[in-house]
Formats: sequence, C-alpha cells, structure tokens
Amino acid sequence: MGGIRFKWFGAAVLLATAACQTLEAGDLRSVSVVAERIIELYLVDGHIIHYGLRGNWDGRSNIVFHAPLDTAAAETASRYAITSEDDADFARAVVPSRVDRKSRVIDVNSTSREPKFIFGHWIYLTLPKALKSGKTYRIAFDNVAGNMQAYELVMDALRHRSSSIHVNQVGFAEVSPKYAYLSVWMGTGGGADFSALEGKPFSVRRYVDGAEVFRGTIAPRMDAATQEMAGDVGNLSRAPVWQCDFSGLSTPGEYVVSIDGLGCSYPFEIGNDVVREPFWYGMKGLFFQRGGIVRELEPGRIYQRGHHSDDVPWVYLPEVTKAELPGTGELKDGKPLRGCYGFYHDAGDWDSYASHSAVPLALMLLYSLAPDRFADGDVGNRYKISEADPQWIDEGRNGVPDILDEAGWLPASLRRLRKALMDAGYSDGGVPSYVGREAIAWTGSYGQGMLPSWEDRRVWGVIRVCGEATMRYAAMAAWYAHCLNTLHRQGGGQGAHPEAREWIDQARSAYAWAKRNKPEGKDQYAGYAALAAVCLYQVTGDAAFQDEFKTFRSADKTRGYAQVDIWPWFFYEPVYAMLPADLPGLDKAAQQQSRDMVIRAGRSDAARTEKIGFRVFQMTTMHGQLANPRFLAMAAAHALSRDDGILGAMQNSASYLLGGNQRNTVYITCLGENPDDMIFHPDAWMLNDFKHKVYRWEPLPGYGTYFGQLFDYVGGPGAERFVQVNAYPDFQKWPRTEMRSGNRESISGNEFTIHQNNIHIAFAMGYLRAVCAGPGGFAPQPRPTVRLRLPDNPTVKPGEPVTLMASASANTRRVKYFAEWRFIGESTDAKNGFPVIWTPRAAEGESVQITAVAYNDRGRISLPSPEGEKIIRIAASARR
Repeated sequence: MGGIRFKWFGAAVLLATAACQTLEAGDLRSVSVVAERIIELYLVDGHIIHYGLRGNWDGRSNIVFHAPLDTAAAETASRYAITSEDDADFARAVVPSRVDRKSRVIDVNSTSREPKFIFGHWIYLTLPKALKSGKTYRIAFDNVAGNMQAYELVMDALRHRSSSIHVNQVGFAEVSPKYAYLSVWMGTGGGADFSALEGKPFSVRRYVDGAEVFRGTIAPRMDAATQEMAGDVGNLSRAPVWQCDFSGLSTPGEYVVSIDGLGCSYPFEIGNDVVREPFWYGMKGLFFQRGGIVRELEPGRIYQRGHHSDDVPWVYLPEVTKAELPGTGELKDGKPLRGCYGFYHDAGDWDSYASHSAVPLALMLLYSLAPDRFADGDVGNRYKISEADPQWIDEGRNGVPDILDEAGWLPASLRRLRKALMDAGYSDGGVPSYVGREAIAWTGSYGQGMLPSWEDRRVWGVIRVCGEATMRYAAMAAWYAHCLNTLHRQGGGQGAHPEAREWIDQARSAYAWAKRNKPEGKDQYAGYAALAAVCLYQVTGDAAFQDEFKTFRSADKTRGYAQVDIWPWFFYEPVYAMLPADLPGLDKAAQQQSRDMVIRAGRSDAARTEKIGFRVFQMTTMHGQLANPRFLAMAAAHALSRDDGILGAMQNSASYLLGGNQRNTVYITCLGENPDDMIFHPDAWMLNDFKHKVYRWEPLPGYGTYFGQLFDYVGGPGAERFVQVNAYPDFQKWPRTEMRSGNRESISGNEFTIHQNNIHIAFAMGYLRAVCAGPGGFAPQPRPTVRLRLPDNPTVKPGEPVTLMASASANTRRVKYFAEWRFIGESTDAKNGFPVIWTPRAAEGESVQITAVAYNDRGRISLPSPEGEKIIRIAASARR
C-alpha cells in the first residue's frame, strides 16, 4: 500500500496517496500538534446513514459503514515513525516515547445490533524531541488508519490548526475582553503541560495574509487541581489552562491566534456587527419551534405545519389535570374545539407546557432593557398558515420589531385558545397548563415507522384550565401591552398602541380569574401572580396592583438560584426596578431594594465567571449550563448599573459558547466553523434525511442542548450513561465538559427545550447585540455549492495519481473530498480549483464514489447533489 503525502502548497492541502477501502481500520480525519512534542491524531470508526422519515428505530433502518480502529495497534509506539528532510533532529526516524488515547462514542446504531456504536479516537504521540515551526514532517503509520499510511505536515503557525488553542470562532466586539486558552486533556495522558510556554509570545495574525497585528505573552490561568464546581465535578477541564490575552486589539478584521511550535486557532472576526449573527441564529431556534404554521427554513425549503385544528382533532379534557398525555384513555370523553393552533414545542414532544411562558417573558425583558436597539427586519421570519396560501406572512416587514413578533406568538396562541374555550362554554376565562400529547408518533408499534410532526394525526388534548397557567398568561398579556405602548411612543405616537387595550383587557380578566381560582400545590403561582401584578401596574398606573405585587412577592417561595429553570423573580424584580419614577404611587424605597437586589445578583454571576478557567458562567452541569448562556440576571444588572465588569463577564461567557471551550465547538447548531451537530430533534432528522455516505443529517440552525447529565435519570438508550460507560479511559475520569456523547437519541445529553436552552441563546446574544451593535438585520450567506471537475464516467488506473478539483461558490472556504465514506483530504486553494491529489488503491474493476463537500466559514455546508459526486471506475492493469 502506497504512502500518503499531505502538504500545504500555498493555501491548498494536497493528498498524494490514499487507500480506498483496502484496509479495514479507522479513518484518519485530522492531525494536530497540541504541544511542542505532542501530536494528536483523530480517527473515526465509520459512518451511519440513520433512519429518517417513517424509518425504524434501533438500527433496523440504518446503513452502517464500519471499520473499527485496532486500538492495540494504535497505542503501540513502534507503529509510528516521524521523519523530516529539513529538521536534523528528525533526519532519522523518531518513534514516540509514549502513546496515549481517549475514545468515546460519536454515533449510535443500535442497542442490540452490531456495531452498536461508532467511536471517535484521539491518539496522542509524545515525541522525545520538539517539532519546529516552518519545518516539514512525515508521520508514517503502520496499518493504523484505513485511508492513509502516512501524513506530511508543514508546521505553519498561520494555517496549521492546533486543537489545544481554544477561541471564539464567531468573533468579538471591538471593545471587549478577548482571550484564547491553551488546554487539552489527553485521556490516559492526563492534561498537557504548557509550562514551557510561560512567558513566550503568541501573536494575532490577519487571516488573509498572515500579517502580525498583535503580540502578547502566554500566561498561566488555572491549574488542573482547582475546584471549579462542588462535589465530584471538581475541575471542568482536568487539565491546566493557559491564556492568551489580546483584549487590546480592537481593529475590525478576520484573524487567528498563532503560537510557534503549535499552529493557530480557528479564524474569528473582530467587529461590533459580529454579534448580529448569533442573535439571528438564536431567534431562528425559537421560530422553528412554533406549531401550527408552515415555516420557511431557507429559500425554497419549508418546515411543514403540524397539529393545526384543521388537520387534527383538538379536544378539551375538563377532568384531566396532568400533563403529558401518553395514551387515548383520557381522550374518549374530550369536548371538541375549533380554531386552535400555535404554541411552541420542544425537541421530540410536540406538546406545549406552561413553562414555555419563559420564552415570551424573556424576550419582553430583553426588549424592555433596550427598546431602541431592536427593529423590524432584525430576523425576517416568514411563515404561512397553510401551504396553499399564496403569500408569506413576513414578520420582517410588518412594522413591529421582530423580537416582539416572537414575544407575541405564545400570548396570541393562548388568547386564541382561551376564546375557543369560552365560545364553546367550557371555561369562563382560564387557560390550561398543557396542550398536546406525549412523545412522537409511529406508523406501527413503538419504534416502527417514525412520523414527523406534520404527519402526526393523533387527537390533541387540552387539559383543565388552571390558576397558575392563567396567571402566567395575565403577566404575558400585560407586559406585551406595555411593550407595544413603548414601541408606539418611540415612533412618535400619542397615547396607547392600537392593540394595547385588548391585551390590557385580557390581562385584567385573566388576572382576576386566576385570583378566584388559586390552585393547590402550584409552587410558582405566587411568583407569577407577583409578575402579573407588577406588569399590570406598569401598563395601567393603578397603584393597587403595586400593593398586590408586594403581597404576592412576599409569598413567593421559589426564589431559587441554580438557574436550571427561570424563576418568576428573574422577571418581576427587573420590571419593578425599571418602573418610571413618575408612575403614580411608586414606592421608591421598595423599588430601590429591587434595583439593589438585581444588581447584586448580576455582579455575583459576573464574579463567578472568574472562578472558571475558561471564564464562563456555570453553576451546575444541569440542563445545558455547560453549553448555554445564563444571562438574565447579568443583563438586567448591567442595564441598571452600566457596570463594565458585568458586560465583560457576559462577553467572556459568550466566547465560550461560540467555540472558545474545551471541545472547540460552537454550541449553537449550524454556526461557526465547527458547530454542534448532535441533537435530539426528530423533525430535523426527517427534514434533513439525506441518506448519504458522506453527508450526515443536519440540525436546524440556532439550537442548544442539555449537553449532559452526571447521573442516569432517563434510563436505556435515552440516557447519557448508556454510551458514557463505553468511553476510554473510564468515563468517571473524563472532564465533565467533554463527557457528552454522540448519541442523537440521548435525552439527558442531546435533547433541548425552548425554555431551558433555546431562549437563553436568543436572550444572551440579543442583549450583547443590543449593547454592541444596535438595530439592524443579519442576512445569512447562502449555502455553498460545489461541482466536481471530473469527466463523466471517468476511469483511472490503480496506483495512478488523480488530481481532484472542484468549482465552488464564491463563499466557499474549503472543499473536502471523500472516496465512498472515507476521507481523502481537503483544500482551501480556491484560486486553483481546490486541488487534492489522490492515488486510488482499489481493486481492479471496482467503482468508487467520489464526493466533494463545500464549507463556508459560517457553519454552512453544501447539500448533496449530482454535481458534487462522480463514480470513478478503477481500470484493469495492463497485462503482459
């Protein structure tokens, strides 16, 4: 089997010899220098074409390409030899002095069918001598990788990306703290030691030409023994963390952080407008979770509507008080409803909960903190009630800031349902705490024939109206009316907004109903009653509501602070603190107490970020805190105090979310060069069911996940523990920030809810956008497109080099090539057609599918297309 050459020529990556499925071994996907004497190899065991639309669960409809790594061989030092023609220390082959490994599940096939899992493996080769910048090295493998036998590496500090350098991949506001971090946990090798780099320089270079624009000094940040969280969580990296501070750089542009002997970071931008993009994504992650409408995904692609009462029966269940209706027993006596649709749904349950009120309430808080910083057209969502409708409803052109369009969605859904209940005589003014059905639907028995939301025809249940849910609705209606009035005044209007009166009437009547129907055992009733009262005081000026606010606030026993859920006080304290001084009867002393409390809470959160090595606000490992921002208290505190320390803490936390973390992953789907792509979202699995040897199903943009729990509270394949126990070394030795699995069906790791995950992304990115950039929309780049530049039905000889080239759209940053499912190589040399040299070693007469995949630098990739694929036939050798 011939050797492979992997080398930079200008901006291009060229491969010279790649095996084509002649060795059943793991697939080498990347090589990274993580320290001056340590090389990281990343290999995968295969690729799964997962079941999708109407497919069968548990691997029954999957197609698996599987070539597992021989881990014993991979951990044998004599299997590797590193040589160099321009570094005398490597003139003779150098064998690693140590080999370490970490492996975890990156995809799941089945609970019972082999292979159950696809693993990713990180191999760490510790060398007796240091690698040097500017030198070229050849790393030979003895039957370790199935797709190549050697790798040629140029130690280019501008273009060789080191996985140990962690930085925000989207960008930084011009005046903001800016850090890159050095850290890597090497499995059996523990945390990498960067002490030799202390005091040595790093540089920030322009991506386009490599010019140095900033130079700083590498400094220690936190050692691996520091307790960042209580209990057995301990240190979140389990490795020392070092830092590169380039906060002094404010010139707009695209850059990389570069360190001699290692390489560079992912590219990032500096500029105040960069924060528009993550806010747009966060808002999309809310919009796509609306129910009952046809949503535009991107030009030419839609997300069909589900569970509109024109499509499925809606019934009222006056005797049912529990949420999550699993079967049909409770539905048999349901009372029919008409004209109902809307609400939100979560990942794999298309039902709506009272807790979803956090979405509009948080958006109203965000708007209230900076009402002049949001405008119509910021997001530009478009939808139709029915696919047959001739025109889109364009929220980017309706005169209302897009943030208020989203904030009004759930209140409007509840108003519609409330009217339907009252018109039918089922209720005298309450709203329910639950709408829908538990879980997803199948064509057959459980696990057979998965159906998407738009094909689910089950009866939709509406449980008994209740006081707490109605109090939430009263708060939403009153606050929304206030936001509309604010908008009206900003536009020069006098008096109230034309729609405000109806919302105030809705709030008053719902509030009165909820007081008459106080529920038993609802621990958040008092908190939401306090919120409704203060919002009614805010919009009406009736001081009697202030008195009721104080009474309800004193009765609220849910003033928790773990930030797993958004408690009512996160809303009612800022609202009270921001009331105008001329509001009739305002108790200014009590208001000052609220202001002090909000600012104190925000400063406490900000101080906590400095106690985490990567400067991120994290209090627990629950429900997304390892990967989602929690900014409500800090944003309100900053708006009240203008404390730059609080703003800096939020910006540092955002940088972690946007890629400056231990996994170098942007924890917002489809954003950045290395976005999160593992999420429990069955509708997305079926919308983007590509059935391809190379392309995986693709998430929808703008989502976060639970990330991972430290205990098994789900059970079975829905639990993180189901795959964590297969990790090497033992999962309990892994940093909590790296434990999350590649199991797309993991509830505890990869599910999301709109109120525990998605709203936090939209709120956090929205506040930073408001402070740094102000109003203005963001237009995402179109998907890159690619066409393989090969003749039709080409024939090549075995062992004969072929130059693979592609034509791609102008927004393409790199093109990757694959032979069947296996990786060949990648190129960034657009000027010369993204060339990669490939020498096939397939059997004579074999046909090989070559696929080109285009990537831009904003997280978008091409879609499968005939133009991006060619079948190459391996010709017979000449015979004597």
